[in-house]
Order: sequence, then structure tokens, then C-alpha cells
Amino acid sequence: MTQKRSLKRRVRERISKTGERYTAARRQILAKPPEPERARPLAAVPLAAEPLHGPTNRTWTEWIRLLDESGAADRSHRDIARWLGTEHGVPDWWTQDITVRYEKHIGRRVVGQRGDTFSASATKTIHVPPEVARAAWTDGNRRARWLRDVHLSQRPNRVQVAARFDVNDGEGRVVVSFDPRRDSRTLVAIEHEKLPDADLAKRWTRFWRERLVALKEMLESE
Repeated sequence: MTQKRSLKRRVRERISKTGERYTAARRQILAKPPEPERARPLAAVPLAAEPLHGPTNRTWTEWIRLLDESGAADRSHRDIARWLGTEHGVPDWWTQDITVRYEKHIGRRVVGQRGDTFSASATKTIHVPPEVARAAWTDGNRRARWLRDVHLSQRPNRVQVAARFDVNDGEGRVVVSFDPRRDSRTLVAIEHEKLPDADLAKRWTRFWRERLVALKEMLESE
């Protein structure tokens, strides 16, 4: 009984530092290797065939390995992002992307959760160069052809691989990235942030998946 109480105490202490779920914290305390839901399919992809992650020179599987080896599971969000920037030269915008993805991977965040708010996400690979895909978002006339009933106000953005928008007078914020792939293709990834609950995030996820299909059809037919 004493050992069980000691284990629970150590688990709670870890949760207070890392924000992990109880089961994830307990697994780390017992020193058993974690089994995140994304780890198995990623490991099955040969590194030579897996695409590089964003503008970095490593695949997502390689980033997971490096983060695990660095002890990132026991570090804060800010410390992980700072480590990525200072030790590996990852651009600021991508330090946040990698950090959030890793926190989801280890179970510290539920899918779609960002602090006290939630986010919706969707991706689609389109057979056009990144600049063409980006213009379909930033040019209001072109955007109106595939995106209706949603008003986007573009925000300043320092990087050309992404665009940022406010949605419908207070319905969150959208960040769109344009990741170049082989054969002049582009992976368009949407992250709709600052949503108040998980149900609304699910509805926006369905919406953005449908709209990306419309965007793909429009661009590839031109």
C-alpha cells in the first residue's frame, strides 16, 4: 500500500510539472517505453521515403527520436521550442509547430487542444507550386471562388510559407502553411486556432476538409 501511495505521489508531482495525463505520467515514472498512437505508423515508414518536416532537414520520425533523447517529455513547451531554435536552428514559426506536435505525440495535449482553447486542422496535397496555392488564399477574388460564407481578414505574416487570418469577427484565427513537395506539389495545412470547445473544433475540421477538396479541384482544373 505504501508503494502505491508513493507512486501516486510521484505521478502527481510529475503532472504538476509537465501537464501530462495521469496514464502518460505513470508510464514515464515506471520507466516503460511509451506507445503513442502515432508512433507505430510513423516507424513503419522508411526514412528515405518519408518527407522532410517543413523547412527542416529532418523527417518527423527523426524529430521524435531527437526530442525523446533530449528529455523533451520532461520539459516545458517554452524550453522545447527554445531548444529547437538554439540547438538546431529551426525557424521560429516551425519551433511552435514541432513542439505542439510532439506534445500531442506524448499525450500531453489532446488532439486539437492548445492550452485552454482548441483548434481544428485539415490538410490536402495539391498539384500546384506553393506560390499558386498561397495566392488562392491571399487574393480575395480567388479565395471567394472556393470559400464562401466565411469572412477572413488577413494578418501580417513574416514568413512566405504561411498565411494568417482572423475568422468571422471573433471566431478564432486560421494559420495556413504551404509545404513544397516533390513534382511541384504543395501540402496545404490549416490550423484553426482559439476555438472555445472540442465540439466546435470538430465542426470546423469537417468544414475545412470539405473546402480543401474544393480548393484542390479549382487549382488543378486551371
